[in-house]
Amino acid sequence: MSLEHVFITVIFCAAVIPIVATLGNLVVGRKTVTLSLMGAWLLVLLLVLTMGWLMREPVEVPPQAAFRPKQVPTNGYVGSNACRSCHPHEHDTWHDSYHRTMTQVATADSLIPAVNHEPIQIGPMQFRLNSDGDNVWADVLHSGSPGQESQVSRMSRRIAMTTGSHHMQLLWYPQAEDNRLLGMFPFVYLIEQQRWIPRGAAFLQPAFSLDDELGRWNQTCIVCHATNGRMRAAEGYDAELGEKFVDASRVDSEVSEFGISCEACHGPGQQHVQQNRSPLVRYQKHLTNTPDATIVNPLDLPHDLESQVCGQCHSVQMATSVTDWSKDGFAYRPGDDLHTTPDRFIFRVSNRPTENEQRVMDSHPEFVQDHFWPDGMVRISGREYSGLIESPCYQRGELSCLSCHRLHQSQQDQRDREDWKANQLDELALANTACTQCHAKLTDSQQLTEHTHHAADSSGSQCYNCHMPYTTYGLLKAIRSHEIDVPSVATTLTTGRPNACNQCHLDKTLKWTSQHLADWFQTDSPELTDDQQSIAASVLWMLEGDAGLRAITAWTYGWSAAQEASGTQWMTPYLAQLLEDPYAAVRFIASKSLESLTPPAMEDYDFIGSARLHADVHQRLLHNWNATSVSANSEVLIDANGELDDKTFQRLLHLRDDRPITLVE
Repeated sequence: MSLEHVFITVIFCAAVIPIVATLGNLVVGRKTVTLSLMGAWLLVLLLVLTMGWLMREPVEVPPQAAFRPKQVPTNGYVGSNACRSCHPHEHDTWHDSYHRTMTQVATADSLIPAVNHEPIQIGPMQFRLNSDGDNVWADVLHSGSPGQESQVSRMSRRIAMTTGSHHMQLLWYPQAEDNRLLGMFPFVYLIEQQRWIPRGAAFLQPAFSLDDELGRWNQTCIVCHATNGRMRAAEGYDAELGEKFVDASRVDSEVSEFGISCEACHGPGQQHVQQNRSPLVRYQKHLTNTPDATIVNPLDLPHDLESQVCGQCHSVQMATSVTDWSKDGFAYRPGDDLHTTPDRFIFRVSNRPTENEQRVMDSHPEFVQDHFWPDGMVRISGREYSGLIESPCYQRGELSCLSCHRLHQSQQDQRDREDWKANQLDELALANTACTQCHAKLTDSQQLTEHTHHAADSSGSQCYNCHMPYTTYGLLKAIRSHEIDVPSVATTLTTGRPNACNQCHLDKTLKWTSQHLADWFQTDSPELTDDQQSIAASVLWMLEGDAGLRAITAWTYGWSAAQEASGTQWMTPYLAQLLEDPYAAVRFIASKSLESLTPPAMEDYDFIGSARLHADVHQRLLHNWNATSVSANSEVLIDANGELDDKTFQRLLHLRDDRPITLVE
C-alpha cells in the first residue's frame, strides 16, 4: 500500500466518525463532540492535502562516479521513483521486469553470478570477482598461449555496470577512473547454464577475440539499454586541418535513468508530475475518461504510433547524424512519428533504397546479410518492430505490439510474475485469442480445423506456429518471426528461410509440403531438385545450410512440438555432426538439443572445449546410436537396415555453405 493509500484510509475514517457521532445516541455534549470531530476531520484533510503536495517520492540519483555514465534526470525526465506513489501496481510490475534491469550499476547484488572470490578458468585466462562494499572488481590472470605459461600478466578491473539479466549478463569496466568510456569484459555469464563463457562465443560469428570493444556501450548500447542516453563525446581540434572533430576516446556520457524506465515508453514526466501533485487534481481526472495530455499512454495512441514506442528500440535502425544525437540524445519521444524524426531512420530492404539506406550498404556491404533474409524479412532478435511493419495485419489492419504484449502485468492475470515477465505476453496471446480478435470465425473449432487441416487442439492449429515460425536468431536460440507470413515452399527456395510446415515436420521433404499446400490452398508447386524431392528439408538445412540456418534448424530439433510431429530416434547423427561446427553458437545449440534426446551421453561435452573433445564426443554418440534400433526412413537417410546412408550424408555435408555469417543481435 502506498503512502497515498494510507492517507485515503485516514480521510475515510475521519469522515465516518462524525457521521456516526451525529447519528448515534450521544446524549451529553453531542453537539460539542460532533463539532470537535468535524474540526478534526478538516485538520486531517488539510494535512493530507499538504502531504500529498509535498511528500512525493524524491528522484534517487546514485553517486555520480567519474568512471561510468552519469544518471542525470534532465530535459523533462524525472525518474521512475516519481511514478511510484500514484501508480504502485504499474511501478511494481515494471520494477520486476527485465526492462528495468537491462542496465544496472554494478554491485554485488546486481551481479547475477556470485561474487565469491572463487577462481574461474577459461582457456589461458583466469579471473575472480570480489567486492569491497559497493564496488565490484575483477582480478584477471592471463597465462599466455600454450607453451608460454611463463608469460603471466595480471590486472585488476573495476566493474562499473552490467547489461542483461534474463538470458545472459555482460559486464563493463571503465577505461580510466576519470573517463566515462566503457570497455566490455571479455566473458559473459549464461544465466540458465550458470556458467561463464568467452563473450564472443555468445554470438553467432565465425571468429572472435578477447578485445574489449572500447566505447561500444557509450556509442550503441546507451541508445536502447538506458533511458534518454547521450554519448557526449569530447570535441577535439585538428590545428593542421583547422577543423573540429569528435573525440570518441573521451566521453562524458549521461542517461536520465539506467535501464529501460517508465519514461522510455511514456515520455518525460516532469510536467505530468507537477500538474498532478494535488490529490484533488488526480482524483478529478480519475473520474473522467479524457487522457491526461501531460503524459503519453501508448494504449491511447493509434496502432502505428503505439507500436513505434516499442520500435524506437526494437528495430533495425541507424543514425542519420551521429554528432547531433551524441550531444543531446535522439529527438524521438513517445507519441511522435518515429519515421519522420530527423536524426535516425528505420532500415528496410527494398528495390529502391533511400539515400540513407544506400549509404549504409555502400559502407557496410554485408549489412543486409547480417540483419535480414534475402527477401527483407528481419532474421535477428530484438528487431521485432521491423517485422511487424511488413505484416499485412499491421499494414491493412490494427495489429500492434500491444495486441499481444503487456508491459505491465494485469491485476487480473493469475500467472506467477516470473511466467509473465519472461516474454511480457498478455494472457490472450498464449492461445489463438490474439488473432481471433480480428479473425473471429476461427474461434469455431470446426472452421479452425478446416483452415489449418490439423486437429483443433494440436500445435498445428496454433496460429503463431504457422504464421510466426522460428526463423529469427538471437540469444543462442531460435525466436519467432514477428512478420506475419504464410508457409511457402517457393519462399524457402528463393530465400533459404525455413517454412513453418517443414520446421515442424522435420522428417518431411519440400515435395511433401508443396503437395499439401497445393491441395489445401491451391498454391503453385515450384520446381524442385532431386534432393529436395527425396530428402527431408531439415536434413538439407542441417548439412548444406549456412551457419545461421544450421543454428535455427539445430534449435528446432529440440523443439517439443517438432519432436512430437517428427519423432527423435533419427536425429542424433545430424546434431552430433554440429558438435564439431566451426561456429561456437551452433555447437552450443546442437548440444542443448541433444540433451533433450534419450540418452544424451553429453556429460563431458563443452562447446568451448578443444576440437579433440568435440570430435571424441561426436564419435561416441554415433557409436551409441548405431547400437540402437532405428526405423527405416529414406527421407532422413535411414536405410532399410536402420543404418545411416553415410555416402549421401557426406555428399551433402561437402555442399555446406561456408561463407562467413555474423548475425548482429
